[in-house]
Formats: sequence, C-alpha cells, structure tokens
Amino acid sequence: MHDSWAVGWRKGAVRGRVVERAGAAPGLFVLGQQRLLRPDEQVFEAMLAGWRDQQLSRNLGEATVRRRLEGVRRFQRFTSDWPWRWRPVDLEEFTAQLRGERRARSTIRSYHGDLRLFCEYAADPRYEWTGVCERLFGMHPAQICFEWNTAVHAAEFECEPGRRALAKRELQELFDYADERVAHARERGRKGWLTALRDAAALKTAYAFGLRRRELVMLDLADFGANPHAPEFGDYGGGVRAVGQGPQGSPPKRRSVLTVFPWSARVLRQWAEEFRGLFDQAAAGGGHCGPANGRRGCRWRRSAPGSPSTATRSGCRTACRCTACVTPISRT
Repeated sequence: MHDSWAVGWRKGAVRGRVVERAGAAPGLFVLGQQRLLRPDEQVFEAMLAGWRDQQLSRNLGEATVRRRLEGVRRFQRFTSDWPWRWRPVDLEEFTAQLRGERRARSTIRSYHGDLRLFCEYAADPRYEWTGVCERLFGMHPAQICFEWNTAVHAAEFECEPGRRALAKRELQELFDYADERVAHARERGRKGWLTALRDAAALKTAYAFGLRRRELVMLDLADFGANPHAPEFGDYGGGVRAVGQGPQGSPPKRRSVLTVFPWSARVLRQWAEEFRGLFDQAAAGGGHCGPANGRRGCRWRRSAPGSPSTATRSGCRTACRCTACVTPISRT
C-alpha cells in the first residue's frame, strides 16, 4: 500500500476527532466505526506510515528512515506474519539466516536496532496501536529484541582481520600508480589526464588529512586556511574544516584537521592554483575542490596492479614519506 493512502487517514478527521500526535494510530482504526477490507495489511501499512512520521518529527534523515522501513518490511516478509504476532524466536531465526548469508556483524546489529525501535513504537500505548490490535486481532505488538538475543556493539573496530591497512610499500605503489595514470594520459594526448590528476590529488588529500568519503566530496577551497604557527605551509597550513556526519537529528558536523605532512600542502597548492581552473565548471573563488562523485572518482584504486584487495585506507593514518607525494603530481 502507498504511504499517501495512510497519510490521508492521519490528516483527516473522523467525526470531529483529529489525530495530533505524530505517528499515532489514525482515527479510522482507533474508533473502529468502519469495516476494513484487509485489516492486517492495512494496519501494518498505517503502522509503518506512523513510524515514518515519528522519525521525521525527530529530524532524522530521509535515507535513514527509508532504510529502517525496508528493514522492518524484510523481517515481515521473512516471518510471513504481522507485528502483533512476532516472537523473539522469529528474530533469532532471522538472525541465523543473516549469519548463513555471511552478512557483516554491523549489518546484523543494524537490523536488530531497527526492529527494536519499531517494536518500541508499536508497543507504546501513547500511539494507540496496542488498543487497535487488541480490538481487531485479539493481541497486541510487544518487544522482541532483548539483550540476550541481539548483537551488542562491544568493539569500536569491527573489520575482519583480513581487511588490514595498507603497508607503506603498498601505499607508495598506490600513489605511484596514480601519478603514472596522469603521465600516460598526457603522453597520449588524452583529455582524461586532468580528471586523473584530480583523482590523484583527492586520494592524497584523503590520506593526508584522514578524511571520510563524504568529507572529501564536500571539501571547499574556503575550508583551507593559514596557520600562524606553521607559516611554511602557506595558505594550506591551517588544515581543512571537513563536513562530516552529524548526530541524530542534527545537521552535518564540521571538524578541523591540521596539516601535518609538508607534501600535502604542495599537492593542494598545485591542484588549486595550477590545474583546477582548467575545468570549465570550476568556480572562480570557491566551490568543491574534490571529485564530483567520491565513489566514481577513485574507482581506479581497485584496479591498480599489485594492490591487495583486502587492504583498506581505514588504517592509513601513520606518517608517510612517499616520493609520489614529494614529487610533482604531473609529469611532462
């Protein structure tokens, strides 16, 4: 059923009674003055629509809300039953299936968290779904997620042992490969050399400042500044003010990262002052200095010869003396 179908019921009035609380059961279900054609399906869809409103009322992101709704729908399809009949054993069987599919531990914990929040909402008497389900089905929703049958976030780092950080030698090879792509494209007269140069600068900037993908994509020239305590870095000594993920219900959070490596300032200066202006869409005094799409811009990293498929950049926060970063990016 479409969300607009249930939203219309929540916005309407039933014999003068208007539902005011975001996410509360619509009056059509609470009063019970009309027969429902498919009560189980209609109640479930209206319940999801109410939970969606409750989350939007908390200023949560729409992507988060859609992901949670899809998680609940998947669990309902797995059980082939409705929330007022769910049991803890259903969650345990669902978890066993996810483990059989070799899903990541963080993914399983995310499903558990979504189901816990939904059950808390559906079982809360303030939203009146317990009374609606008791009248229509003879039972009401209850919490099925407990500490003894759900995954616990006990460790901050949850990557598999095989997903290690790049060694210095591997990092050197990665940066060398980025520079070689630029040189080969320019030697052949291909127009993609400027894009390859941008990707190389973005890769080195992400490593030098420890930026996440979103922070790299949202990076602006105005985010750089001078540091009076490090004048040798020039206009890029103050590091960057990165825009990252904010707390729940809050806008993106900004954090400052100081410049540590001398070569990172040279890379940024060369890109911003010599090459960025060659793009037609480059703004005169500002605008994004990173790739237009972080996932597409650095796609070549996975195809670099000799780069291990299990190594990641998550642990590359140690000092680097790569010659690829010290020498100019472009080679004529």
